[in-house]
Amino acid sequence: MNILIMSKDELRDYMRGYNQSYVVIAISGTFTAFLPFDIDPKQCVDVLKLKFDDIIVPVGRAQLFKLSHAKSILDFFYKYKNIPTLICQCEAGISRSAAVCAALLKIDGLDNSHIFNSDRYFPNELVYETMLKVAKIIDNRTKESNTPVTPLIF
Repeated sequence: MNILIMSKDELRDYMRGYNQSYVVIAISGTFTAFLPFDIDPKQCVDVLKLKFDDIIVPVGRAQLFKLSHAKSILDFFYKYKNIPTLICQCEAGISRSAAVCAALLKIDGLDNSHIFNSDRYFPNELVYETMLKVAKIIDNRTKESNTPVTPLIF
């Protein structure tokens, strides 16, 4: 699976000319709107929409990244692992989406150093660490049981 980081504007342009199947993780802030998706169902298989802000500590009414956000992303990722491209999009395509992609690459056993070594990306530490934490919980629960695992609820 090809995992891409994009801003709202980059995704809008990308969707116009892409001719393979893809899925989107769309991240919006608490007080901002999602990109209006004009989805061609032959190419965009599904969109996961999440609202959380680019913060690492509580700030006013802004929404921190939660365990439930990480679980939703991981469920979506595993469900669509056979789709050629996963696009993770936030407002600027710099912090939240970069953190999600870096975590998904690491969880999948792939190199994510290009994200951390880039001058373009500044992955949100809370998002990245929470994603890895939830993936480890899921992995440990799966290894400990030979029977179906009770779903995690956060």
